[in-house]
Amino acid sequence: MTEKISGYSMQTNEVYGILKEAGVTNDKDLKTIDKNNDMTISEDELVELTLTDDEEENKTSNNSSSTQSSTDDMLIALYEQLDNLMNQRNQINNKMGTAPDLETFNQYKQQSDNIQNQITNLRGQILNIYTNAESAATAGTSVSGGSYTYSGNSEEFVNTFNNSSFNKGVLAGKGEMVAAIAEEYGLDPNLLASIMALETGWGTSSAIKNYNNPGGMMDPSSNWMSLKHYSSLEEGIRAVAKNLKENYIDQGLTTISSIGAKYCPVGAANDPNGTNSGWVPSVTSIYNQLTGANITSTTQLM
Repeated sequence: MTEKISGYSMQTNEVYGILKEAGVTNDKDLKTIDKNNDMTISEDELVELTLTDDEEENKTSNNSSSTQSSTDDMLIALYEQLDNLMNQRNQINNKMGTAPDLETFNQYKQQSDNIQNQITNLRGQILNIYTNAESAATAGTSVSGGSYTYSGNSEEFVNTFNNSSFNKGVLAGKGEMVAAIAEEYGLDPNLLASIMALETGWGTSSAIKNYNNPGGMMDPSSNWMSLKHYSSLEEGIRAVAKNLKENYIDQGLTTISSIGAKYCPVGAANDPNGTNSGWVPSVTSIYNQLTGANITSTTQLM
């Protein structure tokens, strides 16, 4: 005896069982599946439906990946513009120090101020992108007011790191190095990577290219006003990890919010335009991107 669901016959008991388990019980859904319009659901029609569903899922996944890649490309382009403007501003500021007269000095100052306005605008654009990404990520269920612990899966981290936007800068292929250094200091490598991604524009900034400085580390001999130089990229990454471990995690600062309040404080002498306010939401957004988690800036990470 042929099994039936509503007014439709099932070609085999297997088809009947699958549709019953899936909760397909009405003519409307069955009519969509019945491509031959013969009031019988065949195995071929069921397979075709499954393939269509899989294709849609893959399409959605590919579109999501494409959107993320496009966003990352935009961010890197903005970071490159920011880098160029900061170099221009520094060159003009150096000229100000050797200006032969007040009129020339004021001309240089006007140029420097104009460039600074462009820098502030660019930083605002970068902040908006990260803030919007964080809001989207945490719009649903998020790990807020609780804790999120890194799984300790080094291989997974390395694969994610090496296939992220880091592959467009000097940190390309350095996932194993970052994972090893993070493990040495007992850190979540995703947190270390998120900070470096923000501080260097995914490894594309002049600070990391020229100074091997992946964390915006400042030189104490300059009264914390100039970037510190490192002899190698590994030395620079290790310095960021050591600083994060000893001066933050070990001091009980285990949320991105509490780390940011010390690492990149708003109103600091070397942040005259208040752009440090973007550090916390930006690092949070990158962390979620790398891990697939939906944490907030107040989630305990250790």
